[in-house]
Amino acid sequence: MMKNKRGWLRILEATIAIMLVSGVLLVMYSRSVDKVDISERVYSLQREVLMDIALDSELRQAALVVADDEMDSSVLNVFAGEKIPDAFEFLVLVCPLVQSNSCNPGVDYVTETRDKDVYVEDIVIAGTHDQYVPKKVRLFVWDAD
Repeated sequence: MMKNKRGWLRILEATIAIMLVSGVLLVMYSRSVDKVDISERVYSLQREVLMDIALDSELRQAALVVADDEMDSSVLNVFAGEKIPDAFEFLVLVCPLVQSNSCNPGVDYVTETRDKDVYVEDIVIAGTHDQYVPKKVRLFVWDAD
């Protein structure tokens, strides 16, 4: 009778061990599945917005008249807001082409996007033949969650 109880205990221990290992594997798998890669969709959206800016004469002019020390164009941000879904936050900056390494957002942006994936695309907008002052329009997009 004593041998019989020992066998059932071993079966119970093995069953609990299998359930524990299965639970850990299930949790690890579910965490890896939750992260969907949206980078191609975001980059496609960014390219579309930037090409619309480059091809529209009013938006091109709005980018060209931004002063070199301002970097912010409300007209371009409003336009991008109409194109970019509410699931994303964004920021449009206009910078001089010569100083393109200084085309970075401020401290508020860094704080807001601390643990998020940020996607950045840019396009060069050249001036007209009588006024050549090229600018870089840079579009930052990140998840709104």
